[in-house]
Amino acid sequence: MRLLNDLSAIAHAVPNLRAQDLETINPGRPTACASLEGRTFTAQAVTQALEQEVDELIDFSG
Repeated sequence: MRLLNDLSAIAHAVPNLRAQDLETINPGRPTACASLEGRTFTAQAVTQALEQEVDELIDFSG
């Protein structure tokens, strides 16, 4: 017997889902940029997602 945690079990099930098994609960909104640099998001992607300017998110004065 092999035991899986709930997250692993769901991950194994996802490829078997059909369109009729899915329901959109929050349509979200498209973003123009979702680039990654290694494991971190670029400042541009984060500020766009938060609808802020780079200067509002990152303090360049200090």
